[in-house]
Amino acid sequence: MLKRIVIYCISFLALLLLVAGYFYFEDRRIRAESAKKSEPFIADEIAQIKGLQSLGTVSIDPANLTLARLQEGLHTPAIKKPGSRNTTRLGWACGKERCAIWASLLVPAGEEIPPSTPVAALSINGTASIDLPNISVGGIHLNESTDDAEKFCQKRGSEPPVDRRWRRWDSNWKVAWGAVNGRIGLLFFVNDRLLDKTERQEKLD
Repeated sequence: MLKRIVIYCISFLALLLLVAGYFYFEDRRIRAESAKKSEPFIADEIAQIKGLQSLGTVSIDPANLTLARLQEGLHTPAIKKPGSRNTTRLGWACGKERCAIWASLLVPAGEEIPPSTPVAALSINGTASIDLPNISVGGIHLNESTDDAEKFCQKRGSEPPVDRRWRRWDSNWKVAWGAVNGRIGLLFFVNDRLLDKTERQEKLD
């Protein structure tokens, strides 16, 4: 009887070790696959951060912002691709597919964009964990505290955000930002007056 119990215990222990070994190696396989899949994303993130840092000090004024004025600080875009509704998206500080800076212009993809073309939307994703005090749009800096940004908007006389996201920067532009731990990592400006005017014109045509 004792011998049989010992055999059962050894068999059970061997089964436990077999199951534990299976889950251990399966976990390592899944982790390795996940790491391999995330490599392109991580490489893109690093390329974007390096691209932003290489720009040096950049201060973009949304008022009367055209492609020519945008390129004064950002130089030639690295990526040009179709946007939604007959627009073109231009990207700076890019990885293989994604860019830290995107500008949308109301010009159909494939057409030449005159330097005087006004910018319809501008987004800058700086990653809040990276210190990038050299990038600002409309006086709002990447990585500054949301409290400081709110105070700046109040000094400009900006209207309180209606939906807790958008604030009016001036009569043409509105701004929203995303933050991590109270630090701005994403800035998004939209020229809603230009978009509304274009939409009304399209309806008339």
